[in-house]
Amino acid sequence: MLFLRVKLLRIQINPDHARRAHDALAVVIGFAGLILAFSLVQEQINFRNLEAQVGTEANSLAQLDRLLVRYGSLGDDALRLSLREYANSIVNDEWPQLSKSRVSGRTTRLGGALALGCQGFAVTLLVALVFVFDRPFRGRTSVSPQPIMKVIAEMQIR
Repeated sequence: MLFLRVKLLRIQINPDHARRAHDALAVVIGFAGLILAFSLVQEQINFRNLEAQVGTEANSLAQLDRLLVRYGSLGDDALRLSLREYANSIVNDEWPQLSKSRVSGRTTRLGGALALGCQGFAVTLLVALVFVFDRPFRGRTSVSPQPIMKVIAEMQIR
């Protein structure tokens, strides 16, 4: 630029003005570099957080499926099928829409129905647990007198 300005255009600029312009440009470039570096770090953090959220969602789906298998009955297969359909909808319907900054109505609808079904299942399970633990001295989950029996045995030895 200096060559073009001096030799071709024959424009002379005061050296003090040129130095000040150069210093100002260096500050602007440095500040722009700092903003870009900060933006890059922030985007990397956002990307990692989003990957962690996807992993958490996958873990939640797997855990819910395991719970439905473990505590469910034959009638709960519909919940497991809904859960699988919801997971497939996330991958096949929601993911392409997210790339267009939109959400999938089908996935949202399935998620709402699945959430309602799981809430019903959870309430039923809680009611069953209340009935099981309501009788603490009867059944397989009864409270054992074993600690008192152990103390009695120790008392007899002394």
